[in-house]
Amino acid sequence: MLKFKCWSCKQEFQISLENLHNKISIQCHNCNNPLPKSALSPLRNLGNSYMDLIDSLHYENTYGNSWGISIMGTEDFIPDEKSQYSFDSPSTDDSYWPVRKKSFKPDSDINDSDLPF
Repeated sequence: MLKFKCWSCKQEFQISLENLHNKISIQCHNCNNPLPKSALSPLRNLGNSYMDLIDSLHYENTYGNSWGISIMGTEDFIPDEKSQYSFDSPSTDDSYWPVRKKSFKPDSDINDSDLPF
């Protein structure tokens, strides 16, 4: 389960990981603020990867040689809310994650082939 927070109106809502694979848009249930289009493809990939992982464990599990997985989280929302007085603009060469070695390249275009139908 992922918990989202709209920083515009402070509304929180949840979406199950298994329900991410076919999302073509996500918006705040309170103020209709849309999630950036560049975030949709990674969210769909996350949902598909999660289901692939569970299917793999389900298929490979045998008596005495089984695995299970649980996603643990935090109540902290990341990234933090942007302050109206924040003048820093992150470069696309920078990732939010210090351990990540690749540059962030937003994928803002959604192709028809990316859609689940």
